[in-house]
Amino acid sequence: MQFQGHLFTGCCSNLLVADGRYNLTVNPSFTLKHKSSSLRAHASLKLGHIQRSNSTSTCARGLLWRWGVSKVISIYLLCCLNLVALAQDYPSLSTSSYGCEDVSSYYATVKGLEGKALKKKLHSVISKHQSLSYKEVWDALKFLDAENVDRPQASSGIVEIYSLRAVSKDLAGKPEGWNREHLWPRSYGLISGPSLTDLHNIRPADVNVNSSRGNKYYGECNKKSIRCLKPANKEAAFDTETDKERWTPPTKLLCLYHVTKFAIPGCMLWPFSKSGGNFMKYLITPPPHKRTGSMWEVRGDIARAIMYMAVCYGIHQPGGQNLHLSDSPSIENREMGLLSSLLKWNEVDPPSREEKLRNDRVCKFYQHNRNPFVDHPEYASLIWKRVTPTHQNWHFPAKKELMK
Repeated sequence: MQFQGHLFTGCCSNLLVADGRYNLTVNPSFTLKHKSSSLRAHASLKLGHIQRSNSTSTCARGLLWRWGVSKVISIYLLCCLNLVALAQDYPSLSTSSYGCEDVSSYYATVKGLEGKALKKKLHSVISKHQSLSYKEVWDALKFLDAENVDRPQASSGIVEIYSLRAVSKDLAGKPEGWNREHLWPRSYGLISGPSLTDLHNIRPADVNVNSSRGNKYYGECNKKSIRCLKPANKEAAFDTETDKERWTPPTKLLCLYHVTKFAIPGCMLWPFSKSGGNFMKYLITPPPHKRTGSMWEVRGDIARAIMYMAVCYGIHQPGGQNLHLSDSPSIENREMGLLSSLLKWNEVDPPSREEKLRNDRVCKFYQHNRNPFVDHPEYASLIWKRVTPTHQNWHFPAKKELMK
């Protein structure tokens, strides 16, 4: 849980005692005043932040605070302590271990398999997992997709999957904010149960962009299409695109500064505001947080999430979702795609550090299962082989084109 409120000094000592591990984050606009006895045992004070790993008491006086608590057994508010609290769940920091944490043994039974045999065995490994309520997904996303991946609990923002933009966690579910995007759309067979709230399949997305994507399957615009919209939405990343049926997530392959028409490979565009549509407001600049490497290319991330769904919920069984991948997707047949596009993206965009961390955290703190395609991207070609792209426009600009 997370609490927010005021502490008022007065009678007695305003002692706050908590049993369990917790973080205390102080609003930087206020001054933390304490005596030597205020921070006991192994507590340490950093800039606006107190971290504790023991179960002894802490005294705090006269401060505005945010307090993240993990697995609190008891909280005692003594003397004249006034508290106004808003609750927000975060994963337990317990030392419990789960089978999914040992990656080598987790996949021990699938060695040497391929095709349907590999798919069936992976299904048996990953399908029995803990599920969340739809409400619990909100808080899970605030942790899993936090702006600061190294300190997700202290991070104030999340990163939207299609916009590649950091926005406040507090905008969750608001019209001007973000909501829960099902990469494998709900209309393609996710009726209820674990598949509906599976965290491997859900990412934060701008409300307008989420609505724009709808239930379109993934793939690049058909080269014959005369209605290919770039970007796919004014709030989406610049290099997204969409037509009547397909949706293309962003990549860091190429970005353009629209004032000079000068292209720089491997960079990204970052909007100053959410006004969108006006590309004069974009600059070639890193985003305002510390993510590095290939994480800005999310096509591979999305491909591996879709493949996970096809394996976890794709084995034909009574009452099952029976999800499948195809180059001719169909809502009626619960088929998503385009399979050839997903296989391609899985190859050209390998798992980043951020994607691997997310997979580890879903395993450790939430569902206690893993996405096998993040750990072993090669499983994709072993299951579906290599599908020749159909009606795709795989266009990678030559060096000369980059400078046009």
